Amino acid sequence: MPRKAKITTEKSARAYQRARTNELKKYNKAQDPISSQPPSYLSGTAAKAYTTIVDSFAGTGILTKSDTDIVVLLSQQIQVNRDSYTDIYGGDGKDAEGTKKAYYKAIQSVQTGEVLEHQFAGWKINPSVSALKNSATMIKSLCSELGMTPTARASLLQLTKPDDDDNSGDWTDQNSNVNSNYSNF
Repeated sequence: MPRKAKITTEKSARAYQRARTNELKKYNKAQDPISSQPPSYLSGTAAKAYTTIVDSFAGTGILTKSDTDIVVLLSQQIQVNRDSYTDIYGGDGKDAEGTKKAYYKAIQSVQTGEVLEHQFAGWKINPSVSALKNSATMIKSLCSELGMTPTARASLLQLTKPDDDDNSGDWTDQNSNVNSNYSNF
């Protein structure tokens, strides 16, 4: 696997590395910053998640307007995840439905078509279980894209780590708040 590009402005770094980093900074400065207000079509948990995510990245210069769709998608998946969890385990005034639901077959009258009784036919998986699983997978993927997982942060550290043992240029001190607000929605 090829080495990842080094992002640095250290004088001791190679000239092409500094030039590439400066070009990236110019590019990001030219981009419009992401709006701190959630789009009008987001509501509830998704709107709060959007605001929390954008606020946690505030001042880092990492998110631009072009990242809005990823942040919106992550916010929507967080809402789907919370709604599915509430459906399965209860909460917010809702009764827990569990991971399985009883399935009943309607017994009808042959003459009138009227439902006489509902006969237990078995169990089926609660659809919220698969929604919870799918949203968790999407959340993990989107968080990785935004650098919000330990693995993603470690790979970002590899990008900024100099070739030798010199630890200058480490960006983690100034941006350590990025993941701290993730659980506040």
